[in-house]
Amino acid sequence: MVVTIERRTPLSPQQAWAAITDFSAHAASVPFTRMLTDPQASEPGPGWRFIARTKVGPFTLDDPMRITRWSPPGTNGLGLFRADKLGPVLAGWTVARARPSGDDGASGGCIVTWTQQVRPRIWLPPPGALVADLASQWLYGHAIDVLLAAHIARHACERR
Repeated sequence: MVVTIERRTPLSPQQAWAAITDFSAHAASVPFTRMLTDPQASEPGPGWRFIARTKVGPFTLDDPMRITRWSPPGTNGLGLFRADKLGPVLAGWTVARARPSGDDGASGGCIVTWTQQVRPRIWLPPPGALVADLASQWLYGHAIDVLLAAHIARHACERR
């Protein structure tokens, strides 16, 4: 099942884009997880790879991903990226968008839409798939809330 999370924020599309594409910051809101990025690669873009590593006790799950589409917000304020999961345990993809709120874009703020499909590469019976989707919706919704709130707080401090 595809899960879509949508959030309205007072941030501009460019600010929201900076928040949701700060991949190292994603781990701060995902329990037991840290992000590993290629120290040789400078900035995210097409082909850029990263790993979400979750470790609970002796168990480690690596979730390698690659950016396959990267379009930061331009003059129209629309930004979009897609990341595909490459690992042997999890399959799927994520598409994240930041766009101005309101029809004319002049009302300020933006809308962030995070759409994803994450599935174990093993078959799950229907109740397991539903639980995975609900957990995914809560976990990623929480992560997006934390990323956006941190960016809002950072900008509030800079204005003082």
